[in-house]
Amino acid sequence: MSRGKISFLVFLTALNPLFLWLNSAEAGAAAFTLTPLAGIQSTLRFGRLVPLPQTADVPGIKVLLEHKQPALGLSLGYRINGYLEFEGAALYDRTRIVNDVGIGFGGFPLGKFKVSDAVLYSLSGCLLFKFRPQGLSPYLGTGIGAAILDTEKIGSKTRLYFLVRAGIRAPLTDRLCLALDVRDSVTFFKYAGDFRVAFPLIYAFDFKETQHSAGAFLGLRYVF
Repeated sequence: MSRGKISFLVFLTALNPLFLWLNSAEAGAAAFTLTPLAGIQSTLRFGRLVPLPQTADVPGIKVLLEHKQPALGLSLGYRINGYLEFEGAALYDRTRIVNDVGIGFGGFPLGKFKVSDAVLYSLSGCLLFKFRPQGLSPYLGTGIGAAILDTEKIGSKTRLYFLVRAGIRAPLTDRLCLALDVRDSVTFFKYAGDFRVAFPLIYAFDFKETQHSAGAFLGLRYVF
């Protein structure tokens, strides 16, 4: 037998206790869960417009996606065993795109100007790992999904996004628990190309192709 095959068999043997532990979890009976949730998320930054060198006293502009109210969502989960769970979720978030001018000509504050109202829809699937099968249970998770930004005035675009989560669940009854979840959503919108926007020629584009939005969500989880 070759050295490579022997190494592979040793690797599988080393993983065997992990597989046995996951399959024999005390709370391992498969079950579906349903969780309505609501939360807040940080402002998403598309990038900025930078004045060209030959311009004088022209302010820079930040392009932001602001959240107008808490995001609302619903998740459906499948408990694989006491430690692993798959969860699919949908979020609805009313937002608006704004140009933040800040300080303008002569040092006068100009503030923010709305570009368009919008709705951000998020659809995701996550794999969660719980540190305890029962009781007060912290967990970590990661997932992938689609983010759909539907604006009133400048079009709509769907982009891939990634999700990293951490949280804790506190049981209320045998079937109900309260879940506190913090997360980082990573989206990949290309603002200048994805939407119908026009800017004065005195600016250069400095738009990011990756955006981060941190959030905190509270949910009430029901086990079927």
